[in-house]
Amino acid sequence: MPAFVTPLFTPITYARWLHMLIAAVFAAACTAVIPGLEGSALRTAALLLVVPVPVLLVAGLLPRVRDAERAQARLLLFGGDAAVLPGGEPSWSARGRTVAWLLLRLEVGVAVAYFTAAMLESAVVLLSAPLGATEVVLFGVSLPAGRSPLWLALVPLLAIATVWPVALSGRLLAAGARWLLGPSPTERVAAAEARAERLLEQNLVARELHDAIGHALATIVLQAMAAREVRERDSAFVGEALGAIERTGRSAMEDLERVLTLVRGDPAAAAPAPTLAELGTLVNGARTTGARVDATVNGPVGVLSTVISREAYRIVQEGLTNALRHGGAVPVSVSVEIAADRLDLCVDSPLGHPGSPPAARRANGAGPRSGGLRGIRERVVLLGGEVLAAGPVGQRWRVHIRLPHAPRDEVAATTH
Repeated sequence: MPAFVTPLFTPITYARWLHMLIAAVFAAACTAVIPGLEGSALRTAALLLVVPVPVLLVAGLLPRVRDAERAQARLLLFGGDAAVLPGGEPSWSARGRTVAWLLLRLEVGVAVAYFTAAMLESAVVLLSAPLGATEVVLFGVSLPAGRSPLWLALVPLLAIATVWPVALSGRLLAAGARWLLGPSPTERVAAAEARAERLLEQNLVARELHDAIGHALATIVLQAMAAREVRERDSAFVGEALGAIERTGRSAMEDLERVLTLVRGDPAAAAPAPTLAELGTLVNGARTTGARVDATVNGPVGVLSTVISREAYRIVQEGLTNALRHGGAVPVSVSVEIAADRLDLCVDSPLGHPGSPPAARRANGAGPRSGGLRGIRERVVLLGGEVLAAGPVGQRWRVHIRLPHAPRDEVAATTH
């Protein structure tokens, strides 16, 4: 289809045309009340452009009017695309742009209405020419008519000459709608920040679920495997393993409930997250899988702030999960060093041993463990810490993290 006739067959052209004519109808309704539409064409045009202005100045300050104009523009100027013209807070800047939009729509609508009326009148003249008119007056110019049907051939050209300016006016009005009805640059930045904050919250929830529930499931699986292997010869260990599975499951349920409470937007009702003070419980749960876990803590845990202690717990938990999930029942050492201004965490385990399950030995490469390391790195970056090691070191797998911290009393002093 030739480009010059494309607007004739594009639905959005006529939707925008209707949008512009609606503004002209509103202007005509306002003018018909006061002072009326009688008089010359020039006077009527001036009144149509001036009389509605006070009404629009007041209406543009109402937030509901902006919402209605945005909805109408989406439907008629953008073909119902819900992604354009996102809403925002009814600031005074937005209200001022709404007033500017209403005035722009009024001026463009009246101009398009007059142009449309003139072109329709010309089409009627051309259609009546073969019926016996002696002359044809087009745009103020008198032309001899006669009965030649050639005048009818001008009608399609007149249609194209009508639709093209209307289509161009519609495009310009749509561009104006994006600028005046859409968010300002400041509002766009605020919306982007809000979206980034939501993504961070979702990422936090996903990380909490991964660390808490993932560790619990890995521990339960290993505890069940260890109990099954010795069920015929060590009933005491089986009972201990079943008890550990129950405790781990309950702890996972508490973690899940806490995360779901945060998702529901009620952080005050959420149970407190575990901290390094619960490191002994974490280590004992790992030992029930059959692995030998040695943990040393040098320094008072109580001097750590709640945030540092909580995140450090999650880092150690993820390190233990990786060691148990990918190394099997291997010896694991956990070291916590608390200095005056820093906290060092280290989880160290063999890459595998001949007695570990084949699947576990195959999983001891860097690839399988990289998923959990991503969460650890994210936590460390947020806390301003440093990842000293996170991967194979010789024949061992080591996660060594250093976090800065201030004593609890200094943290309290800086927050008041």
